Formats: sequence, C-alpha cells, structure tokens
Amino acid sequence: MAPLRRLWIALGVLLVVGAGFAWITRSSDEEKIRAQLTRLAAALHMSEGANPVLRVANLRSEFSGIFDESPHVSVPELTMPLPDDRRGLADAAAQLTSFVQRVDVDFEGTEIKLDDAHTSAKVDATATLSTDDGRARRTTRAVTFLMWKRGDAWRISSVHVWPADEPTR
Repeated sequence: MAPLRRLWIALGVLLVVGAGFAWITRSSDEEKIRAQLTRLAAALHMSEGANPVLRVANLRSEFSGIFDESPHVSVPELTMPLPDDRRGLADAAAQLTSFVQRVDVDFEGTEIKLDDAHTSAKVDATATLSTDDGRARRTTRAVTFLMWKRGDAWRISSVHVWPADEPTR
C-alpha cells in the first residue's frame, strides 16, 4: 500500500474515532443544567474570613456565566426587591459577608422539565441553605428556576424561592 494512501486511511480513522468520542462524551441538556446549579452553589459558598472584595469579584464573574443579564429573583422573606441585573444580584449576594461568617447552598431532588425544542426549562429543586452568624442555621426550601438556552449554554432567567410553609411547587 502506498504511504500516501495509508496516511489518508489513518486520517479518516482518526476523524471517525474523534467524532464518535465527541458524540459520546457530549453533555446532555439535563447535565448542563445540573452543572449550572452546581456552579451556582459553588459561587454562593463562603468560608469564614472571606475577603469581601475578592468575594464580590468572584460572584460577578461567576454570575455572568450563570444568570441572564436581567434575572428575576424572588425570596419571600426579603422586604425589598433584589436588583434585576446580575451585577447587582452578585453585589447583593456579596453583602452576606457582613452578616454571616459561612454560607453553603446545596440543591437536591432536582426535577428538570425541558420544552419540546430544548431551549427553555423549568427546574424544581430543594435548596438547603446553611449559614453561620455565630450560631449555625440550616433552612430548606423548594426553589423553582426558569432557564433559557443561549447557544450551547444554559442561563438562569428566574429564581423563585417558595415560602417555608409551601412545601409543594
């Protein structure tokens, strides 16, 4: 067999194997949505002694990849509305630094309902918020996210935290 022909065959095999590997390892929409929730939980995590300036910068950076430009967030206990832009939302989240020493968020029981075109999703989850302000506290709530697919990435456009006395969603 001529060397040039062997080279073309080898190149063809590599392309087929590469395309097959890419197809097998690609993430499903559900996996991408779950990854965004994991990324949100990681962004909200705060350890004792966190630098407030670095925290704001990190939240702004992470929120730009997690949220739409103008997300709507509703939390029943808050008497004032949250900002309707992701930068303001990141700044509001960073203000926790002055009230608590530690923050952890965990999302469980995630149910994802994709529309037929796989361009939007309603995501129901149970969020557990653990904080420490000198006294450890733990709160569990139902949360509903609305998400939109932008290109190949999923972004959160809306978050609704359900009241403690409303366990159903």
